[in-house]
Amino acid sequence: KTPLAVIMASSDELKADEENSKYIGNIKYESDRMNKLIAGLLDLSKLEEGVSKDSYKEAKKLLKENKYTYSVSPNTISFTIEFKKEFWKRYLAGERSKAIVESLGYDPEMLGETRL
Repeated sequence: KTPLAVIMASSDELKADEENSKYIGNIKYESDRMNKLIAGLLDLSKLEEGVSKDSYKEAKKLLKENKYTYSVSPNTISFTIEFKKEFWKRYLAGERSKAIVESLGYDPEMLGETRL
């Protein structure tokens, strides 16, 4: 995220006159969009790291029953394409990761709060 932060900070420092205000506005708008995409990607990556080892056995059965679970191992959860599409759509609309995951049938505590 560091290069993006530099772009965002630099665009804030540019002087907006009639000639370049449109371009500065575009840079700020697209930087904000890219920041949301990166944050969503990081959230999704954390989710796919897997369930805690303590709850793996009991969680495996529950996770496999969810239609959005592709596979489960002690260290990884793989989500279906449908889950990822729904997650991204709702995340970009401003919904929080935890709320999305919960509404798609996953227990945030089972996945681990640090992943959300």
